[in-house]
Amino acid sequence: MKSQRDQLLAIEYNSKTLLIIGPKFPKDTDYRTIASDFLQGITKTLNPDSEFVKSVTAELNRFVTAGPPIKVTVEPRGEAETEIFNALKIAIQ
Repeated sequence: MKSQRDQLLAIEYNSKTLLIIGPKFPKDTDYRTIASDFLQGITKTLNPDSEFVKSVTAELNRFVTAGPPIKVTVEPRGEAETEIFNALKIAIQ
């Protein structure tokens, strides 16, 4: 039994980590709460040296304290940054 469980829980070398973004909050959630959540996720998920990450992090920090609008001036690069950028546009309208 333990050996079967260990096989199932073992890390596979050909596994690929996927970024999945989905609804997390009810519709009536404050935009600042959603922005704070994005901020936390971005800092844990994306490369902190990326110009996009630096820009969006600064803008989310500003948004949390000062409010709308959100203005991201640096284009995302790569699939993960683009996915997060698109999700951010949808979540905070």
